[in-house]
Amino acid sequence: MQIIKPDVPYIISTNTLVLKTIRKESRLMTLIMENDSQFTHPRKSLHLIRASCHHYGTSFKVATYNAKKILNNRHKVPIVVAFDHGFPLIMMPTLSTDSEQNVWIAFHAIVNIKPEGAVRTTIELTNKHFIIVDSSETTIRRQMTLAYILQRAYQQNFSQFRGTWIPNLPYA
Repeated sequence: MQIIKPDVPYIISTNTLVLKTIRKESRLMTLIMENDSQFTHPRKSLHLIRASCHHYGTSFKVATYNAKKILNNRHKVPIVVAFDHGFPLIMMPTLSTDSEQNVWIAFHAIVNIKPEGAVRTTIELTNKHFIIVDSSETTIRRQMTLAYILQRAYQQNFSQFRGTWIPNLPYA
């Protein structure tokens, strides 16, 4: 498995499927699953989420605030890390964002979920891989529902913006 050097930043993109904090020896690192690769980064997943928010012109705090505002102040909310051409890039936490066991999953990457007992769930990803998370099926379905509501709200706001501010001018 490839390891990224500490000085090389990782920015979440639509190619990102999963960020999972793992422990290697005594260090916390992030296992990154993408469409066609898997590798580790020496920083924790929350650091990568924060750095990606900053890269795309927001902050983790603002992304969380906006999500809570749209989702009626719920806890453990999915967040929009980036927004491009009407498509929000939404990352969902499976547990508290401060938890070492938390896994961030890209909403667009989920194909199917299946319970594995009372407190574990297998998630099928768009790249045909599977990941088992320490969250119940109910929790994952809740996160998916919240992510869908967040996605719809951003898409509706974007379409209002386009309809209001972008004039329909003929091109020469």
